[in-house]
Amino acid sequence: MTISLALLSGALSLPGALMAGEAISVTHKTGVVASSRCAEMEQSDRYPLARDICQSIEVRDETHRVKGAVGANFGVEYVISGLADQECHTLSHVLFHPEMMTPSGEPRSYYERRQRIGACAGDPDLYADVYSWYIEEPWELVAGEWTFKVLLDGNELISETITVE
Repeated sequence: MTISLALLSGALSLPGALMAGEAISVTHKTGVVASSRCAEMEQSDRYPLARDICQSIEVRDETHRVKGAVGANFGVEYVISGLADQECHTLSHVLFHPEMMTPSGEPRSYYERRQRIGACAGDPDLYADVYSWYIEEPWELVAGEWTFKVLLDGNELISETITVE
């Protein structure tokens, strides 16, 4: 995945104390996510998901309001730079959304995924990703506020709310 830093908006710098004396910065944009082949790929609740290898996934239209529909994909695209070269970090993606009922009858309004980035994962001091929700099934189509959070070692880097109408 190639992301140009010049295209992203919304910057945040964290104090060096969080990163062993190194300052990190986060740049992001929020909105409708476009991808070339996500809908064709197998989906599951396991990680890594097949859709994580979609080609050309990026925030295409910056917005905080989207029209809900099966096939809609929305979220945040971000770049974290300044990670300490020898450090290993825990990256968390957290999503709060209006309650939906799964086919098994379980209510769901929260999703979280964690992964290791940095030296332990062979990443350089720059990490780029897109954290989005792809509405695959009619039961996932719920209107309201969807809040995407990205945390690094428990520190909130990004918190963006998208209203699904």
